[in-house]
Amino acid sequence: MNALALSITSYNTGKQLTKSIYLSYVHTLRLLQNDLRISRTCYNVEQVAAVMCIALLEVSSPTTPGSWLVHIDGVGELIQLSSPDLFSTGIQHKMFIGIRPLIVLQAMLCRKSTFLANEAWIKKPFEFHKQSTLQNLLDLAVTIPGILEEIDALDDQPADTVSTAAKASITQLIKIRMKLESWANDFEAESSTPQYEDPQNQHGTLRYPNLTTANTFTHLWAFQIICMSHIQNLLARFPELSGFGIILSPSALRKSCIRLSMKILQSMKYLIRKEFLLYGRFSVWLPLNMAYHSLNVDQEGIAVLQNLETSAIRDINIEMKTHFRNIKGEWMIRPK
Repeated sequence: MNALALSITSYNTGKQLTKSIYLSYVHTLRLLQNDLRISRTCYNVEQVAAVMCIALLEVSSPTTPGSWLVHIDGVGELIQLSSPDLFSTGIQHKMFIGIRPLIVLQAMLCRKSTFLANEAWIKKPFEFHKQSTLQNLLDLAVTIPGILEEIDALDDQPADTVSTAAKASITQLIKIRMKLESWANDFEAESSTPQYEDPQNQHGTLRYPNLTTANTFTHLWAFQIICMSHIQNLLARFPELSGFGIILSPSALRKSCIRLSMKILQSMKYLIRKEFLLYGRFSVWLPLNMAYHSLNVDQEGIAVLQNLETSAIRDINIEMKTHFRNIKGEWMIRPK
């Protein structure tokens, strides 16, 4: 907790506290290691809180690329030591709703299924609480990592069954995409005023009423891009499945990916506003990954990205621009 507080202080004040943060970080890891050795396989809320703080510290002050993913994976392992019922009330519920988006994000980036896709983990923690819009959206998105894992496993499928397996993955992605579109329509219909303000042109930035709405939309668009990009890739890889093209035009999917990627990047200036402290920065990982990787697929997308880098995100500080560039290596849609 002390290391995270120092990191936040450094971010807010601009002071260089690297040595103090590092010493506190190492001390915390040693204490946590000893505590885990003693408790073994018993769930402990203090341990989960400590690992959460370490993970957030790695986002704000990374020691190595992707190190925060390891800590989030550790939080997930600790949470699984208990039943989902434990997280339906009190401090356990508050902790769960805070870490759930990061566990889903980690699963997306690592392309591995998550225990949170289990029906009990979707329903039980929210048995006595109404979900926020973002938590509700995660109910739909939580199955995507498992599909990505299945797609990666196609390389190991026998030749006589791989096409059938690919067809099943496309079907699942289509269903999720349809659910996401329906969810988006319902969400926008809840408000009598627009949920966000579109810029006058592609050089401008999007404006939102609050950070929660901005996070919801940028993650919605990221999930949609994941579905559409992988549908495109699978159709290109398996020409025998071209029948899907009757209902899904690959060119139309590509245009949608570019359009949503633009919206994500046009949202960045809002998300990293100073008053949001580190909360905005914590929330940009998946949307940024998807926007950059989606636009880097072809020359049309690259041209759009270059245009945005000299317009919509031009005035973002140098540190964040470096963050944008480094994030390109974090995760990649895998065209085959």
